[in-house]
Amino acid sequence: MKLKKRVKRAKTQLKKLELEQGKNFKLTKLYDCLYVKSTDGDVTAVFRKQVRGKRPYITLGKLTKNYCVEKALSDCWEYENSMLTHGFVDQEFTELQQRINSIETLNDLACEFFLHHDEINFPTGKEPLKELPALQKKYQQYAQSYIGETLVTCIDRKHIIRVMNKVYEKSPQSQCPLCSMYSVCEHCEDLDDYAALANSLLYVLTRVLELGVQYRIIKKNVAATIKAKDIGYKPHSNRRALVMLELATLVKRLEKSMESEPANVCAVYLLLLFGARKMELVKAKISEFRKEIIPLKGGLKLEEDMCWVQQTTKTGAIRAKFITPLMKKYLDRLVELNNGSEYLLPSRTSASKSPYISASTLNKFITRIASDLKFVVHELRHTTRTLLSNLEIPDDVGDSYITHSKKKYLHDALHLYPKRKDAAIDLSNLIETLIKRANESTES
Repeated sequence: MKLKKRVKRAKTQLKKLELEQGKNFKLTKLYDCLYVKSTDGDVTAVFRKQVRGKRPYITLGKLTKNYCVEKALSDCWEYENSMLTHGFVDQEFTELQQRINSIETLNDLACEFFLHHDEINFPTGKEPLKELPALQKKYQQYAQSYIGETLVTCIDRKHIIRVMNKVYEKSPQSQCPLCSMYSVCEHCEDLDDYAALANSLLYVLTRVLELGVQYRIIKKNVAATIKAKDIGYKPHSNRRALVMLELATLVKRLEKSMESEPANVCAVYLLLLFGARKMELVKAKISEFRKEIIPLKGGLKLEEDMCWVQQTTKTGAIRAKFITPLMKKYLDRLVELNNGSEYLLPSRTSASKSPYISASTLNKFITRIASDLKFVVHELRHTTRTLLSNLEIPDDVGDSYITHSKKKYLHDALHLYPKRKDAAIDLSNLIETLIKRANESTES
């Protein structure tokens, strides 16, 4: 109630000041420790308060629709409390407030998000931030030019849908007369429908606007109420695993390509053996593959095993994965080929800005050697999980093996380790059997 009275008095005083002085007036007290000055109609709010012989001068920002008199008074109250309590105004808090006060458009908010994401205190339970550079690039390509200059306070569902429709226009289906946003013809059903890009863009817009809610610039995150399926996008739900005959065919093709493309072949085998996501292996450093101390027999015995101490890109889970002799064989081969890089799969071109291979490298390799099998690299992970089931590995062990276990086990690196070690050995034996069979059929 007090704040409302203060705001009313301050607004009345500001109108009076503008009537008397016009567009330009010098620094003048508006209410309590809130001062204002104006140049060519732009009214700037300033905090001034003498406490313990000190009188700081802090520019709060220009008074706009986003930064109103009420917000300026609220900031002054925060600064005043800090002065009375500590004898100074917290510089970090001041800088944060100034940044918040300068946010008007969605581009301003996105800039704050991408530049200061490490400082943002998102509510607990939120998933870790995904690939930041990739998300920033998607924002710049598909959102910045369309709704970037829109005032944050004016963003609603239609703005989000507009951006998503721009994504849809890039897809092959948008050029096909037989397709619509809600149905796809037989010719286009196997083509990329941009669902992944739409979901990724919706994700970053949701996180950016979530920051706006946290900063109290907006009251509601409109993107959080929208799902890709709401505007016609259908996420890929048809992920599959290779059946044994297909896997045997793939192994045969891999063995034929070992001499010409050893790095790609080793990478595919390792994805299959570890059950990892593609980017987890692509970005892996050699230092992640090391000896780990494993407690056995209730802690009465310790054993050293070669493991990949892997951190997942999706959940942040940490898992020490036992390295079998077959895995070590492919890892050693990659180390021989990496020219001293710290990465297991370093970039292969001098012009590359990334220290590791492109995300599309393995996809292109699979297309070259096994396009007829019609699978994507991520489906190797599903294949690994299916093979573990075929080997009668219990479900909880299988899920932990591919780091798909429950949240409470995310940071338990040795979760079900002995059982996972046995599973790794069984899986390696199966792949070795397929390799042996492929080589025998080639010789005959």
